[in-house]
Formats: sequence, structure tokens, C-alpha cells
Amino acid sequence: ETFEQFFAGEFFETNLSNCHEQVKAFEQPMGGSVFAIMNSTLIDRAFEHCQSFQADTIKKEYQRVAEAFDEYLAPFYPYNRSVSAKPLAPKTLKAFLKIYAGETDGLAERVRVLAWKYSEFDKAKAFITDLDNSLALMSEVVQSSTKDAQPGIEMAVQFDPIDDSSSDMDFTSHISRKSFQVGKSAQLYPGTESPLYWNFGDQASFEIEWASGSPYQLLTVEGESARGRLKYASEGYWGLLKFIDTYRSARPDDSTLFEESMLIEFSGGVKRSQSSSKITPLKSFVRITLFGSDPETQSRVPLVVPKIFPSSPPKLRRG
Repeated sequence: ETFEQFFAGEFFETNLSNCHEQVKAFEQPMGGSVFAIMNSTLIDRAFEHCQSFQADTIKKEYQRVAEAFDEYLAPFYPYNRSVSAKPLAPKTLKAFLKIYAGETDGLAERVRVLAWKYSEFDKAKAFITDLDNSLALMSEVVQSSTKDAQPGIEMAVQFDPIDDSSSDMDFTSHISRKSFQVGKSAQLYPGTESPLYWNFGDQASFEIEWASGSPYQLLTVEGESARGRLKYASEGYWGLLKFIDTYRSARPDDSTLFEESMLIEFSGGVKRSQSSSKITPLKSFVRITLFGSDPETQSRVPLVVPKIFPSSPPKLRRG
């Protein structure tokens, strides 16, 4: 009788739209009677079917994102790092964001839960996490470019945030000026710190100008004469990302206020004597922090510039 009541009641009312909540409320019957065993078997099968349905739903959701990634993002820089890759156009990025908005969608968490039980989702979990990290930055670029009052993504630039421990001599007094430029705006050292703003098409560059009265000769990292000026620059769209890719330092930055900040490293050389071929290494550092808006609170928050942009979504088994 209990089995018939369960079958005609709770079990009959369970469907694919409510099974996740329903099966959690099912109570396993006590005892070892035939009806109790039948009841327990039915509950187990319902639970497995519900779990399978959830996995299939999330798998389809992931595959939809993967197909959109292959179409809209995979062919273009920064998701494609081949020399021949064209830059991702904001219009194309917007088309992808209409299909998948990133972290706010919650797919990464759903895939993470599945990866705990099904190993085939492990690589998919890593891909979605990397994708969400990249979209947090990329979507901010799109949003800032569409706001009339917002000139771009805010950048904080700090000169010489750490000392060059690799050199046995301080060349600070031999440098007349340093400048960091993005787009049409620049920050100078010595000078007053002020925010810069980055947009999709802006190039980035850093320059060191040697003091005209210095007895030493400024050299490029290859050992050629710099003629008193070293310049490091990026080319093409997404110029700041290419700039960061090229000059991002591997050194730790223990004094930074934000873990999202990046230490950028520029190399050159100094010849201290015309009668000697010895070259003393020259290092100069800049700390860059990008700022955006928290999607929920709209408060100013530092942005992560990922070291890795995903390039290809892992395939899941069909079935």
C-alpha cells in the first residue's frame, strides 16, 4: 500500500522540470519487504535519471558556448596568437556576449560541480574558468567604448615601483625622462601621476630619454646604440594587450596594493667606457593597474589581465 501511495503521489508528480528538488525529498523505505525493495529501486532510478538529465542539460549548454567560441572568438587575437590572426572586432565580441555573458551566467560553477563527479568535465571546467576571466576584461572594453561619458578603461601607471637588483649601478641620475603613452594621453616621470584611459584601437608605448650630459652611452638590449632614447611599443588593435604580452615581468611585485596589478619590465644596456666592451644591464619597471566596474555594485574594481586566453574549447563525449 505504501509503495502504491508513493507511486501515485510523489513519484507521479515528478517530472524533468522539478526532479532535482523532488528526488531530494524522497524518503527511503524501511525494511526488506518486496514493496520496500521496489520502492527503494524506483527512488534510486529516479535520482540517477534526474542527475543524468542535469548533466545532459549542462553539457548542451557548454557545447552551445563552445560552438559560439569557435565561431566568434577562436579565429581572432587575443584568443588566437598566431602571427596571421586578425584582431577581434568589438562587433564580433558583442555578438558572442549575447550568447554567453561570462561569469554572471554561472556556467563555470555548474560545470565545476559536474567535474567533481564526471572526469570528462575537468578540461571543460578549466576552459570556462579561463574564458570567464578573459571576458571580464574584454566586456569592460566593449562597455567603455559605448559610454559617451567614459573615455575608456581607466589605467593607473606607476614608474619605478621596484628597484633593479640585477645591476651593480644606479643609473637614475643619467635618465632625463620616462614616459608611458596609451592612445593620445601620456604620463611623464618626473611628473604628477594621473589616470590614463585605454580604448580598443589605442597603441601603447614606453620611452626612456638619456641625459644629454651623461658620460655613458645608452644601448638597446641587443647592444646597439640607442642614440639617447629607448622606445618600446606595440602595434595594431588590442595594442595594450600585445604590449603587456611582450613586456610583462616574471619578477614578484610584493609591494603592490592590488594583486591584479602587472609589473612591466623593459631592458637595455649601458656602456660606461669607450675603451671597454663591457655592457652593464639596464632595467626599468612600470606597474600598470586597469580598473572597471563591478557588475552588481558598480563600484570601481581592479581588472585582471589574464596571462592565458583560451584558444580551443575541449570536446565532450556525445551521448
